[in-house]
Amino acid sequence: MRSTELHGTATVMLFVRGNWCPFCSSQVENLTVHYKDIVDLGARLILVTPKPLETTRRVAEFFKVEFDFWLDVDLAVAKQLGLLHKSGVPDDHRKEYGADTVWPTALVIDPSGIIRYTELSKFIVDRPDPKILSRELRTALGR
Repeated sequence: MRSTELHGTATVMLFVRGNWCPFCSSQVENLTVHYKDIVDLGARLILVTPKPLETTRRVAEFFKVEFDFWLDVDLAVAKQLGLLHKSGVPDDHRKEYGADTVWPTALVIDPSGIIRYTELSKFIVDRPDPKILSRELRTALGR
């Protein structure tokens, strides 16, 4: 995963905690309704997940959408961006997923690589409305 891969294409990027989180699964499901709107604008939709990548990918396959998936190994990107949620994984999932995770976050990035919109969910039940992400994407594209 390299941010240089984003240059030239608008992107909606979501940092999700994983398939163990019912709020993340619901967020992905809600976003599938707006997936076509996002890609029809010529943008990419990227889900960044701490681990494991394969189980998160299965969520999107279940909803029959082709999101891009980036794996944030050891939460390095989350730490760099200040999105690390220390001890955020419930005790009953720590053996498989570890103790730390990410704060659910949405970014809208314009084609030149500038972040035009950010929403960080400090309450795990709060997630950005996909309609807002579509609106912000249109704004970032000047439409």
